Amino acid sequence: MMIPPDYWLTLTWFCRRSWVFCIVAIAAAVSRELPAQTELRSAAVLNEDTAIERKLAAVHEHLAEKQWKDAVDFLERIVADHGEGLIEVDPGRYVPVREYGNMLFCSLPSEALAVYRDRVDGRARRWFESAQGNRDPVALEGLLRRYFASSFGERALAMLASDAWDRDRPLIARLYWSRLLADTRQALPRFPIVPDPTVSQAELRARMILCDIAGGHTARARSALAALTTDYPEAVGTLAGLSGRLAKILNQVLNHPDMWPLRTAAAVEPLTFGTSGRRSHVASG
Repeated sequence: MMIPPDYWLTLTWFCRRSWVFCIVAIAAAVSRELPAQTELRSAAVLNEDTAIERKLAAVHEHLAEKQWKDAVDFLERIVADHGEGLIEVDPGRYVPVREYGNMLFCSLPSEALAVYRDRVDGRARRWFESAQGNRDPVALEGLLRRYFASSFGERALAMLASDAWDRDRPLIARLYWSRLLADTRQALPRFPIVPDPTVSQAELRARMILCDIAGGHTARARSALAALTTDYPEAVGTLAGLSGRLAKILNQVLNHPDMWPLRTAAAVEPLTFGTSGRRSHVASG
């Protein structure tokens, strides 16, 4: 069964160094399971002692007591002390503690999020302005790793999505755009999601559908377009060089492929440890 390319996009986004999974296999045998928490989700920590468990429990307690500053303090301490470690967020799926921290920061109540942003937005602004001036995608990705939940996370994601689209990488652009989908937020989502996106959700979903069309995922595009037509039937904007109702524009592109250079999904898969989303590459020699 062929694995969808987006799975590998997501996996490589969180774990760029494939050798780390060798460590995971060994450390999983000795990892301890965290107590279940509604807001924080139970998780097993690799290569860490009970200190991180106590800190996560403390975050939960401070949030329950609406002690926002203390909750943010503990979360920042967890990231600072254990950021390069790994944490299991789903059975068999591990992410760096820093990424897990981003998930938690993005899931904070608005009062706690305001405390966090008041603390980090100055640094995030300088980082963003430098990256923006240099059109540096690597620096933007660094900003997201460090300050995803800051007030500049949305702008960094938008720039990275536009850059990926310009570089003919529609599925990567779609991945960045998806981190701005407001209706995907949960108590603790599977991935960091911008807490309060300002982008039009209709326009955002239209862009993601266009990415699917350009990436050869026409079945998924048709399904998403049906949902967009139901949720935002009158939404207007400019897309694919056309202006008007977004659903109508996307229907035209889907039903008249000559308007858009459709490609196969395999043509835009990112390289992974196996050099393809299916890990089927055979090295020469």
